Amino acid sequence: MLHYSFIEYIYLFLSGIVASTIDSIAGSGGIITVPVLLSIGAPPIVALGTNKLQEPIGQFIATWRFIKTGELRWKLIIYICGFSIAGVSAGVLSVQLIHSGYLQRLLPILLMLALIYIVFSRKLFVYQTKPKMPFILFSIIFGSSIGFYNGFFGPGTGLLWTTSFIYFLSMNLRLATMYAKPANLCCNIIALVWFIIAGHVLYKAAFVLGLGGIVGSLIGAKVVIEKGTRLIKPVFIVMMLLLTTNLLLKAF
Repeated sequence: MLHYSFIEYIYLFLSGIVASTIDSIAGSGGIITVPVLLSIGAPPIVALGTNKLQEPIGQFIATWRFIKTGELRWKLIIYICGFSIAGVSAGVLSVQLIHSGYLQRLLPILLMLALIYIVFSRKLFVYQTKPKMPFILFSIIFGSSIGFYNGFFGPGTGLLWTTSFIYFLSMNLRLATMYAKPANLCCNIIALVWFIIAGHVLYKAAFVLGLGGIVGSLIGAKVVIEKGTRLIKPVFIVMMLLLTTNLLLKAF
């Protein structure tokens, strides 16, 4: 059992604010919280499990704020959550058995390709076009695949959801960011159950991060609702760059 000092808990609280603010605006708050937990001595799998407990606290607040706008369709959210169960469960069980090196090498390349597409596709952030697949098929494919990644590794899941909503369901960036929150929340709750069963959660650290997450999610959700794409796009691109760089450094 790890024990932290008062200063380290303050560090966790402030990290929770920053991570959840960014997560609400552009996704990928885990790129901050997981390294923070590792830096204060948490083993990798415990850092992933603890992150899964703190993330839903802030994500629930942001999801509630987004649902209140009346722009989200419950049917799509329910389908995604339903098909995420198998993917996330398989991911969490696999990460305890399989080395994640191959996935860590592939993901930065995929994210960089997605980033290039996003930067040079201006219409992606403004116009709604015809979806490339029915939302039921989308839910099956991405609920399972992104769900697996969420359970297996985690950081960057919000960005993966956002880019998938944009490209395959032709949402604008603001709406995709809003949908990514309940989709990621469902995946994290499912993963959390498995990490708790396996005993890979630091409850006090997650609680302190979660308190900071409540503050950060309120700030981030307000920014998304009021500022829309104008602020989301640059934050989104910066987070994609940071995430890709971070994963490249770890993988190679």
